[in-house]
Amino acid sequence: MQTLEREQTFTPSTFPRLKRWTVTELEAVYQQGQGRCELIEGIVYDKMGSGGQHSKLICMLTVLLLRLYRPEQIRGQLPIRIQGGLGIYNAPEPDIAITLKGASEYDDNPPAQDVLLVVEVSDSSLSFDLSTKAKLYSSAGIAEYWVVDVEGERLLVHREPTPEGYRSLRVLHGEEIATPLSCSASLKVAELFAKSSANR
Repeated sequence: MQTLEREQTFTPSTFPRLKRWTVTELEAVYQQGQGRCELIEGIVYDKMGSGGQHSKLICMLTVLLLRLYRPEQIRGQLPIRIQGGLGIYNAPEPDIAITLKGASEYDDNPPAQDVLLVVEVSDSSLSFDLSTKAKLYSSAGIAEYWVVDVEGERLLVHREPTPEGYRSLRVLHGEEIATPLSCSASLKVAELFAKSSANR
């Protein structure tokens, strides 16, 4: 068997090239029924395989948000439409999005300007959600972005969007209260994690 006598050196050309996708190309994939994906900055990410804890927290948060919003305003793991140049290479599917109008009033995916709140439930994707996703949602002008940190049992509330990112970040735990900008009702962070903690 032949062995290498000296250490191989790797240059960028030895790695497979990344393809930058457009929303139009991704929609063609959807029409062929080839799974759930999400397009962020031209890269297609697999959205399959969410763990049980991730799925459970999405369900629990949806129940809590039903106290604050009309059911038809709540979208679960569905695309939102980004306008302008950002929209060519981005078609995010937040775990939850709250829209200005009900689902029946949109002929297409709702535009970012109609999205009152987006939420990502983060287990293995926390760093990505706090960096790449936060900048995308902020650049799109979405007024409020929540990240549910599954492992840390905390809620990170982003507000005041700019093209460079959100200016305001609050980290809430336990009995602290979260009140969305778009309604006057509130929820306790502890309510979100109560049952999942009890089952550990």
